[in-house]
Amino acid sequence: TTVFAADDHRSYRLVPGIIEKVITILEDHVWQLLEKYQTTAAGLALSYILSYKEVSTVIPGIRTPKHVALNTNHIVALEKADQLYLRQLYETQWQHVMQLMEKQG
Repeated sequence: TTVFAADDHRSYRLVPGIIEKVITILEDHVWQLLEKYQTTAAGLALSYILSYKEVSTVIPGIRTPKHVALNTNHIVALEKADQLYLRQLYETQWQHVMQLMEKQG
């Protein structure tokens, strides 16, 4: 498991119950798209953001050469249906998780 520093907001927002919900959502609703597009989780996340015409640039965190490869070699063109599916997941799944995180402080 990952342990965050005490002054890192994730240390009190990403408690075990929330992490379990996130893993369930990813396993049930998102990871199948990794296989479909032959991409990574980072690649899918960046591809989703870049699928909006209003977005021309993303600045992901990069700490190692491996991060550079993960963040640049796996960008894919999402089908409109998958872009919509991911957007709708906010209302059906992620919004509840975000509310739980907000309650954590």
